[in-house]
Amino acid sequence: MIAAARRNPDARSPSHFSDDADWFAARILVLGVRVFHLPPQFAAVLEQANRRARAFAQTHGLAFRPARLCPAASNGTVFFADCDAQQSVKGA
Repeated sequence: MIAAARRNPDARSPSHFSDDADWFAARILVLGVRVFHLPPQFAAVLEQANRRARAFAQTHGLAFRPARLCPAASNGTVFFADCDAQQSVKGA
């Protein structure tokens, strides 16, 4: 839905409808991610993701808290995220 909001009905469909910033924005809103542990080169993508998540939240009356980057080493295929989501575990 975040990517679809940018769609221009008068233009041809793009080869890709969403990008990395959309992926991060969705996780900020749906999972409540507050910190992404990623390499520093993701800072610009995360800034764009926060802008998109904020705009989507305002349009749809949702709460929004921006995520931040905690610079971390990565091989580019695995990342860690700290979320607000609280889950109870039976027996814990």
